[in-house]
Amino acid sequence: MKSFTTFLLPLLVLQISFSRAQTVSNVRINSNVTIPEGKRILIMFDLIADHANIPCFVRVTYGTKARTIQLAEVKGDVGNLVYPGKNKQIFWDFVEELVHSVNEGEATVKVEAWPHVQVLKKVKRKSDVIVGVDTIYKKGKEYQVKLYRHEKEVVGLANMEIKTNSFSLLLPKKVRARHDYQIGIDDGEKIYYSNKFKIKPVVGYFWKVLPFLAVPVYILTNKTLDDIKDLPGAPDPN
Repeated sequence: MKSFTTFLLPLLVLQISFSRAQTVSNVRINSNVTIPEGKRILIMFDLIADHANIPCFVRVTYGTKARTIQLAEVKGDVGNLVYPGKNKQIFWDFVEELVHSVNEGEATVKVEAWPHVQVLKKVKRKSDVIVGVDTIYKKGKEYQVKLYRHEKEVVGLANMEIKTNSFSLLLPKKVRARHDYQIGIDDGEKIYYSNKFKIKPVVGYFWKVLPFLAVPVYILTNKTLDDIKDLPGAPDPN
């Protein structure tokens, strides 16, 4: 069995930020932690999101020049249903994980996170919203899918069995173009919220007012041309 200190010196930390409104930051390692089960490496990080109600999937990857693996001998704020917050903790049993490994030199640890329910950040009114669902749904179970804003229900979208990792639903015409919406998937006991997104108007405000702006501009232009035509000619030098 490898000694505890064998892996401590070459261990580096990477952190990764996702563009889907989830950010892993401030990753750090404490390599001398003892819990009832024995010695562990403690990986701490901050999970930042637009809202504290967004459950995320978190994984840790260990990499060397020879290989890359997803850590399995971990517990704490890892795997399913990790909510945003600071000072998240993952305890890694590195001895059990790497018991058959040879010394592979410098290694890195990378923490990744993404929301279980994902929606594009901008969606047009009266169009389909595509919802991605990762690992939390059960086949054969019916879910209520609703549109929320500030955790208040705006409108119900569907009662459905989720059979695949993604599906689309039509946004009702009455839904207003605003920001800070979330899709919520209700299993009868808990609501799983998506990242926040914005519903855009079908036609932008500028294009709505443009025809009204064009009329006075047209009138003013024509009046100016008429004034130019009516100017008297140059006096006769004779």
